[in-house]
Amino acid sequence: ARPGTERLVLLGALAGYGPAPEAVVARACQLSEQGAISLRGNHDWAIDQGDRGMNAIAAMAIAWTRQRLSGQSAHYLANLPMSHEEGGLLFVHADASSPARWNYVTSPEAARKSLAATPAGITFCGHVHMPQLYCLTASGKMVGHTPVTDGMCWSDSGQVTSTRMRRLWVIDSRWITACSSRPVSAG
Repeated sequence: ARPGTERLVLLGALAGYGPAPEAVVARACQLSEQGAISLRGNHDWAIDQGDRGMNAIAAMAIAWTRQRLSGQSAHYLANLPMSHEEGGLLFVHADASSPARWNYVTSPEAARKSLAATPAGITFCGHVHMPQLYCLTASGKMVGHTPVTDGMCWSDSGQVTSTRMRRLWVIDSRWITACSSRPVSAG
């Protein structure tokens, strides 16, 4: 973790990607033991529940991964929670309105549905493939914005630069996803 990191959150899909699934899951388990929040994603779910609904390439990756995981790692994945709420924050792998359906949030309408499903002030979501920011404006309009990033969606101070955002959903498949129902102040 970077210096100053208070806590890590693993938003799911630990398995099914990359050449070393056992090492990835073992590291996730170790991080969880050190206080990280770790969630179950659709690829993790598929390890013990089957790959129905996945495309052919993802199904092949799951079959390959399943053969390379220890019983302990498969058990770890099978017992991860779908979501975690803490201090006004919701962490979830997919759309908050129905996490186990593995729906993506890819439009303002989908963001509105997901945001309406939780009272959390900020929601982090990991089941995304394109960075996207959704904002519910003061007038109630849901708007989307694709951030241009070099890997970071937030400033070093962790603040967003608009005072008009009332509810915010940031989706970035590599770094972070967030949603806020509290006024966001400029730094």
